[in-house]
Amino acid sequence: MSEELSLLTQTAGRIMSEQCTPELIELAEAGEKPSALWETLEGAGLTTAGLSEAAGGVGGEPAWGVAVMIEAGRYAVPLPLAETWLAGRVLEASSQVLPGGMTSVVAGEFSLADGRVRGHAADVSFAGWAEHVVLVGATFVALVAADAVDVTPVATITGEPAGDIVVDAEPVSVANAAAGEVLLTEGAVLRSAMMAGALEFMLESGVAFAEGRTQFGRPIAKFQAIQHQLAVMAGDVAAARRAADLAASALGTSRLAGLAAAAKARCGEAAGACSDIAHQVHGAMGYTREHPLNLRSRRLWRWRDDYGHEVFWQERLGAAALERGADGVWGFLTDLA
Repeated sequence: MSEELSLLTQTAGRIMSEQCTPELIELAEAGEKPSALWETLEGAGLTTAGLSEAAGGVGGEPAWGVAVMIEAGRYAVPLPLAETWLAGRVLEASSQVLPGGMTSVVAGEFSLADGRVRGHAADVSFAGWAEHVVLVGATFVALVAADAVDVTPVATITGEPAGDIVVDAEPVSVANAAAGEVLLTEGAVLRSAMMAGALEFMLESGVAFAEGRTQFGRPIAKFQAIQHQLAVMAGDVAAARRAADLAASALGTSRLAGLAAAAKARCGEAAGACSDIAHQVHGAMGYTREHPLNLRSRRLWRWRDDYGHEVFWQERLGAAALERGADGVWGFLTDLA
């Protein structure tokens, strides 16, 4: 890890650990926008780290943005950090500029005619809090002001705001571009990173709880069954983090498609298995709203489906392997290493 990336990660972790408290998350899930936290992160350059200055970012390597998302997942930050960063990447790919403030992004049934964008999309994350929405159509990318978008709120397992949107508006900017695959693939990378961060928190929480919780006169961490479960979880978490890091390193390269697929598939698998283990270790306490575990597990369950469930990406990987033929399988696998 470079010195710049290490400093960026430390800064993001410090701000999020200090300001993203369980109380703030509860208020956000009740509908109160954590504007002060957003302003702090934006002022530190963390909302657009890794986006080029020409596209409205602060510069740096794309992996810098992914590093911020790992910390956002670790601390369950209830803000559209991933959505804003992805919006910037999609706008950059179409030679447009990301405005300041919270932004959401979605691909949907959109059309462009007579200078207006029309269409709809379902379950758009943070649609109600965004100041702008980036709409990705089949052949164009449009930036639209949020006050020109009709939003019908929908409930989510995370408690964070989402909504079905309908738009019939003149865009702030628009460009011809086929950016749907960029959104899907890079969205998978960011969700993988966020899942990896949340999984690391859950493992640390599980180990600490097992060491402190006593039963039959000794910590439950001394019981072989608990040790075995935590060991399985540790292996899954390590694999998920490695897959997410590899995908992040491939942003902007020809290796991205395969590594993004592998990361989203591996992190999705780990999300299911590790959530089970973490809640079993914590017992009933982990299911209470007062405990930080549920703040991560509920988000994992949504992020697992965002930008393609692991089955979707496994099928893509399988199809790509079949295209290489029997003699090319080993090369296909080493390309993912």
